[in-house]
Amino acid sequence: MNKTLPKLLLLAIFLPLNSVSAMDIGNSLPVTVSTSSTLDLNFNLKLGSTDSKTKGEVTKLQNFLRRLGFLDALATGFFGNKTKESVIRFQNSKQISTTGNVGPITRNLIKIESVFKSDKVSKPQEIIISNLNNLVSSTTSSIIQNSINTNNYFIPITVATSNFPVKTNEELCMEYTQRKMAFDDTEYKNGTFLTAERLSRLNVLQSQYPITCYPPTIIPQTASLIKNTSFSDQNISKTTKRAKIGSFLLQTNEGEEVSVTGFTVRFSGSLPISSLKNLEIESVGMITAPLLSQASFASIISMPKNTSRVINVFVDIDSVEDLNLVIDMTVNSRGLSSLLSKTTDPVIGQTITTTN
Repeated sequence: MNKTLPKLLLLAIFLPLNSVSAMDIGNSLPVTVSTSSTLDLNFNLKLGSTDSKTKGEVTKLQNFLRRLGFLDALATGFFGNKTKESVIRFQNSKQISTTGNVGPITRNLIKIESVFKSDKVSKPQEIIISNLNNLVSSTTSSIIQNSINTNNYFIPITVATSNFPVKTNEELCMEYTQRKMAFDDTEYKNGTFLTAERLSRLNVLQSQYPITCYPPTIIPQTASLIKNTSFSDQNISKTTKRAKIGSFLLQTNEGEEVSVTGFTVRFSGSLPISSLKNLEIESVGMITAPLLSQASFASIISMPKNTSRVINVFVDIDSVEDLNLVIDMTVNSRGLSSLLSKTTDPVIGQTITTTN
């Protein structure tokens, strides 16, 4: 059930009438508002939109932007880069997200602005703005007031006691979810999903809704790697099958669940690489091909928050010479909430020597 609250009655442009005239509110002066020149866009417009698909609304938008000085080109009926740039300038002047797309918020502000710019609008001492509930979840009364002020309408707003339905928290959260899905889809298409700028744009979107509609911002935390101190340096035989040559501890903290996507092992020390075969990371995989000084393993290992996992490395040794072997390891991981990736610094493992 919708709750109701006393709301500001703002500009009669939202009434389904063609005009509102001679409205007396208490001792206020009459207000005459003609909506015949109001620009009420019905389509969401973006780069590539055309008149043929929007019933001429691209041209209407371009003429509106020209009148306000945001567009310095003729109306063409095609939403190109110049139109997008002019929309961004308009959005910036209204202190809303500068997407360059004309969505519900921008359309409502254009509607208001077009009334203010109409020659048929008398400058009243008080204005009544109706149906503010249409904007409750999309923008705020402060943005509307800013639109009034920037047009030199420095006037008090009459507060009416009429009750208008206000969207419930559940309805707001449903609307946020739908907008968030569209937002993520756009970020993926633009290749900006994993950028800091995307988080900034997301904050703008989230600021328009109750905090209960979205989880708190995740502080990105990826896996860390340290040497496993429970496994010490080893002295082993020159011919050893599945010799344990390194042990590490992979850890996550309270930040978020992590997906480990790969390991890299590098060899150093006095040894012929040809004497090593079948390099294995336990529970991850094995490389049976001839080894080089560096070997990489792809993996998909999910690790919950605040957990640790021992990573053991094995190899078959068959050498006629004494070996002095040290490996180091790096790990690639990605946060499952933030989707941010990280590669750890190399961690040096234990020293392995061989004897007869």
